[in-house]
This record gives sequence, C-alpha cells and structure tokens, in this order.
Amino acid sequence: MRNFSPVGILLGLALLIFLSIPVEAQKRKASNVDCNKGDSINDALSKLDPLEANDLNVSGTCNENVTILRFEDLRLIASPGAAINAAVPNGDVVRILFSRNVFIQGFSISGPASASSGIALTRSHACVLGGNTISGPFNGIQLFSSSANINDNTINGIVRNGFFITAHSEANLIANTVDNTGFPVTGPSNGLHVEGNSAVDFRPGFIVGAAVLRGFGRGTFVGPGSVLNIIGNTTAAAPQTIIENNFLMGVYGTNGGQTQISNFVQIQNNGNPDPYGGGVLVERGANVALGGNVTVSNNTGQGVILLHNSSASFGGATVSNNSRNGVVAVNSSTIEFNSGTSVNGNTAQDIFCDSQSIIARSTNIIGATKITCPNLKAGKSDPLPIF
Repeated sequence: MRNFSPVGILLGLALLIFLSIPVEAQKRKASNVDCNKGDSINDALSKLDPLEANDLNVSGTCNENVTILRFEDLRLIASPGAAINAAVPNGDVVRILFSRNVFIQGFSISGPASASSGIALTRSHACVLGGNTISGPFNGIQLFSSSANINDNTINGIVRNGFFITAHSEANLIANTVDNTGFPVTGPSNGLHVEGNSAVDFRPGFIVGAAVLRGFGRGTFVGPGSVLNIIGNTTAAAPQTIIENNFLMGVYGTNGGQTQISNFVQIQNNGNPDPYGGGVLVERGANVALGGNVTVSNNTGQGVILLHNSSASFGGATVSNNSRNGVVAVNSSTIEFNSGTSVNGNTAQDIFCDSQSIIARSTNIIGATKITCPNLKAGKSDPLPIF
C-alpha cells in the first residue's frame, strides 16, 4: 500500500487547489524580465501590486540578491538558461518573506560559501519550488516557520545543509537530488536537516525522479520535536529513494527526533571506520522505524545503532553486509522486531545488545547467525505474571 503522510496530503491539496484556479479568476498580470538587457527582478517586483496575481518571466543572468516581501500570489518562471547569481556575498540569494503562493521554477541559483542560503523562506506558506539548480551557499534551501512543496531540484556544492528546515515548518520534498559528491565535507554537513518541531516528507516521484541524499557528513539529521518520513515507492522498478556515500552516516536522529523509513529505500555505502558511523544512528531518546523493503547494506561501520535510551522498530527491512555489526542496542535502548526482518552477513555480530538494553520479538528475525544479547526476548517482554 502506498504511504501518504498527513504532511504530504495537506501540502499536496494546497498545491492542487492553487493550480486548479482558472487563470481568469486569478486575473494574473504577466511581466517580462531580461537581465541580459539590464532588467532586474527586484526592480520588476517593486512595480507590482503584491496583493495581485503576478507572473514574472525571467531570462538571462541576473546578478542580484532577490527579495520577495509580502506577496500573495507570485510566479517567478525561468526561461531556459536563466540564472540568479548573488551580487552580495552575505545573506540569501533569494529571500521569500511573509508571503503566500510563491512559485519559483527552473532557475540556476548560485552564491558563495558566505551566502546564507540559495532560497530562504521565512514565515511564508503554500510555496512551490520546482526544477531549480542551487550551488555554492551555506544552505541550499531553508525554511523557517514556513511550508512548501519542493520538487525536482538539484542541490550541490553546499557548505552545511542541502535542506535546512526549522521552527515549525512543513515540507513535502519530491524527487530532489542533493549531491555533494566531489566537494569537501567540512563540519557536520547534512543533506537534509530537520529540527524545531518541523515535519518533512522526503520521497521520489511516482513515475520519474529519484530522491537522493549523497556526499555529505550525514544524509539526514532529525532533531528535537521533529518528524522525518523517508518514503520510497512501492515497487523496485519505480524511481528509488537513495541515501548513500555520506561520510559519517546515512540517517541520524537525536534528542527525541523521529525518523520513519518505508517502502523501497536504500541506505548504503555510508560511514567510515569510526565505530559510531554507518547506516543509521539514533541517540538521546530518538526513534527510528524501518518498514518493509528498506535496505541498510554495505555501510562502513554499523548497520543500525541505538545509543542512550533510544528505540527502533523493524518491519520487513533488511540489514546486511555492513562492515561491523548489523543491529546494535546499547545504553538502555530498545528494539522491537516485527515480521519479515532479515539481518545477516554482517562482519562482527548480526545482533548485539548490552546488559542495559532489550531486543524484543526476536523470533521475527530472519537469517541472523551471530547474536550476542543478554536481553533477547522472544515476545514483547518476559512472561507477565498471571496472579
């Protein structure tokens, strides 16, 4: 069954309603901007009524930092080859502030490492960012107290975060490629960083467009009060969700963050020889759920490791061929295995727990031949007293 989360449904309905309004009803005003002839996006915006429905068709290379302030219905549409390059080294290349229904499509957006973000949304909602290529700044796309559908973008050459989503934001990320391969991994960089009571779906397109997080320190980071749904398609032939070749780990959760991973998702070739790297690491009360057809394989380090009172549930995932252990629970952590979970072929132990941690429903584990765990429970717990 296809997995539709509340975040994706609400944002998808908002986009559908917006796009289904007839052009006549919106009374759209169209303007052209040719930056190769000396035009400016900011100049064009200053001449528009922000309460009206406006289209800006942009061509050429625009050397400016664009600010979109208090617009209610704006489409910024790139002609082939249109680009926005930061003119000021600090700040955001494109800023969207206190706006609604802003649509930005098809641009090449670049800035130096000192630029805060390629596109930054602050207290803006029902926005759509599609088909853009962003390279160079500290963060690729940032949401602060905002909501957006973000699809078919390519983000690379980023200093810290491909996506940075915080402060009660909601985002539906579809078929985005966030790939820092070939660029230096400096500091705790993340392909997708979610914190501050935010909710995010990360998924591929149903027909075309993989979802990729590659070449960062960590593929994903989920922090306090936040939920990340990493969703694959329901068949292996459809576009895939891939988290790979990240230096520290593929998936990371901390301080109560929740990560839910479902359908065909590949977490592979992440990590380094550090014992706390690898495929998935959750700590400090975080939680991760790995559903059917999720694969955690060929990572350098651990497959899945839980630290410091964290929890995990498995339901049909495969954890195999990782260079240290397959599944690890330590420091008062808890794991529950549901039906159809395969753990095998890992170098050290397939399953490991310390004396303070518990692994429940162990009879649902398939293929594990190397198990060291003093608290391995066949059921949900030890038998409960009858009297």
